[in-house]
Amino acid sequence: LTLTGNDDTSGLDQMRFSQDGGETWTDWKAFEEEASLSLEGGDGAKTVTLELRDKAGNVSDPIEDEITLDLEAPTGAILINGGDEFVTSRSVTLTLTAEDAGSGIDQIRAKVGDSDFTDADWEDFPASGSLDRELDDSDDEQTVYYQIKDKVGRESEVLSDAITLDRSLPTGTLVINDPEEDSDGVTKTRDLTLTLTGNDDTSGLDQMRFS
Repeated sequence: LTLTGNDDTSGLDQMRFSQDGGETWTDWKAFEEEASLSLEGGDGAKTVTLELRDKAGNVSDPIEDEITLDLEAPTGAILINGGDEFVTSRSVTLTLTAEDAGSGIDQIRAKVGDSDFTDADWEDFPASGSLDRELDDSDDEQTVYYQIKDKVGRESEVLSDAITLDRSLPTGTLVINDPEEDSDGVTKTRDLTLTLTGNDDTSGLDQMRFS
């Protein structure tokens, strides 16, 4: 802290500090033009209050200055298409959150494929909280990586979410079993047995229906 003080009559004697608006104070100590102080509490705006006392015991009005403490990296989260497991189009929407109690959020970056952000530009955090991105042209599980930077340059850990791109149609076969087993293609009953096969190499088979 850099301090100035003046008392034309008895002269300056001591000083003390408060970090909670004057509820509690440090002990009085001899006035100096520089002082060290350890800020209390977590990240955020901090107000330091100074009082001066002269040799006659008169105490000054409170003198204040503010500074923002930022010790922690920003935090956040990413969801692809609201947390869906699969998608049938390369176009996806990223839902993003970002928090920083210290200096505040400055910029973010997001990249498909890997966490090497060398070719990923920083950009402002979107007011809507979402970004559109395009997945790689490959039907498989893909990961989108996300990082946040605060106003003092601290970067968050690399955050990510994954989704599987599946544009390929499932395949299968259907065989109506002949109840009479005479292979003439004619049945004498409405109740049939069907033999089915199915395959889907990406997301996997889920359901079936008949017409």
